[in-house]
Amino acid sequence: MGFLVSSRDAQGLWSDFLLPVGESSGWVTGFVGSVLAGSGDDHVIRETKKAWNVFSTQNLFTSHGGWGYNLRTPEDADSTAWGIRFALSLGLEGRLRTKLAEEFLLKHQTADGGITTYILEKELRKLIGATPEENFSGWTSSHICVTAAAAGIPRFSRILLPYLLEHQLPAGNWNAYWWSDPAYATALATEAIVAKGGAEHRHAIKKTFSWAMQIFGKEPFVANDVFSEGSPFATALALKTLLLAGKIDEIREKSRAVARWLISRQREDGSWQPSALLQVPPPFMKIPVNPDSWPKGKGAAWGNVVTDHRSLFTTATVLDSLVCYQKTYPGTITPEAL
Repeated sequence: MGFLVSSRDAQGLWSDFLLPVGESSGWVTGFVGSVLAGSGDDHVIRETKKAWNVFSTQNLFTSHGGWGYNLRTPEDADSTAWGIRFALSLGLEGRLRTKLAEEFLLKHQTADGGITTYILEKELRKLIGATPEENFSGWTSSHICVTAAAAGIPRFSRILLPYLLEHQLPAGNWNAYWWSDPAYATALATEAIVAKGGAEHRHAIKKTFSWAMQIFGKEPFVANDVFSEGSPFATALALKTLLLAGKIDEIREKSRAVARWLISRQREDGSWQPSALLQVPPPFMKIPVNPDSWPKGKGAAWGNVVTDHRSLFTTATVLDSLVCYQKTYPGTITPEAL
């Protein structure tokens, strides 16, 4: 928490992920702020409220009421969903700023029931220099990862859960559009489904639990092609999925081993190795395939896979999962217990 609180930029916001359009201050602030606001630490919450006071004024009167990747980019559903979750974590439901953002987010629901990232297509084309004829169906179709983030908002849970349940893969996970790791979309979808409860969702939760156990295998971490020795980002998300979908007794030893692995990888400054793999497929691509085959956009506006170079997204994700672990097994994150 100390690392995150001290890592705000000159505006008092959190910025990470360097793309051709710049770093993200809107989307990242919404995500990091929502985690810290729910930490339960009074000092941290006071500092987080300072970030909210700046963040909440963005696009309030001059645009659509949502948030964007940064101030150069048009507002989008993903950034707006995390902005709303930030507000709700601070207990600001019902406020004008929250309501405006919720109304903007609702406009992103597509015919198939999911949420698309972008509806401000004209502004988006202008930003990256695309012609009106260029195919943008990939960026304007529904996206599972964005839908899962929005489903964590109480107002949207009921209307978005059918889409998430329909798109769960046979293995039990969900694949993301903007992320290389399926762990991100899977953790968020699981969180939304578990929060809603109901016997009709037990089968989906059981499948998710099986998937999470399988990707760990015998190891206390989740590896991928980029982080063969373990990705703190993917590992933390898979841990949270286990904690949400599993029964306390059957996951006790596994989750303890994973928590120990995560804590052992924390760096001296309080952060974890940047390992959140954000991908930007070409606008025409509805289902991302091998990034090595992606064509580069004008000015490299797409075709990128980048990590959170400041480690803010990874660190907030690990923190969130460890807080979830501590709530599940109170008093267990101590040197003696681990």
